[in-house]
Amino acid sequence: MRRDASGGRRSFTPGPDYDYLRRSPLLTLWSTVFRALVLAILWPYFLLVHGLRIRGLSQVRRLRGRGFVAVCNHVHTMDSPIASEAIGLRRTYYVTLTSNLRIPVARFLVRGLGGVPLGESPAQLERLARCMEQALRGGKVVMVYPEGELVSYCRELRPFRRGAFRLAAAVGAPVLPMVVTYRQPKGLLRLLRRRPFLTLNVLPPLCPDAALAPRERSFALQDACREAMARCVQSNA
Repeated sequence: MRRDASGGRRSFTPGPDYDYLRRSPLLTLWSTVFRALVLAILWPYFLLVHGLRIRGLSQVRRLRGRGFVAVCNHVHTMDSPIASEAIGLRRTYYVTLTSNLRIPVARFLVRGLGGVPLGESPAQLERLARCMEQALRGGKVVMVYPEGELVSYCRELRPFRRGAFRLAAAVGAPVLPMVVTYRQPKGLLRLLRRRPFLTLNVLPPLCPDAALAPRERSFALQDACREAMARCVQSNA
């Protein structure tokens, strides 16, 4: 952590020995307690302010005890906590931009919910990938936004980056697609609210095809996942 001349925190940069997994018993306990408190506090907010509905929770239960990669379109500043409401208290690592861990106050929420920095060098990216593979093999959840950039209330599915699918293919972990879609307010709410309400759609998990070579396996998984998510977006347009 670098500091400015006055001693205040100015920036955050993960070093070569950065603890991505945070597996000590104390940190694990703290993560679970913090996650439970945050999700309990945020649920009424999501319900009342964003009209949040979650569809397909049974798909999460299908993966009980298995590590998996969760992917979602990136369309809301709170879509990580929204996804957390579906995943529940399972230990989850959210791959996020390093800059998000430099935002005053917000960085504590990001870190507490399991945010891990994407890194800014090939070496950091490689180490992150190895750590996330360990997490998946240990039955944990890794959350990735394959569109990369946040575009608020975007109604189209944007191009995907392959990292999430390469990660899942490398360890044979399933991918759980999630899609945030929108509902227009009805009745008097149409006069009071300009933004649409949110629905989180949890789709059936997709598994890598072990018969394919690793490179083809990740591409096939990416294509299948994007196709399923695109169908969901179109059916809720």
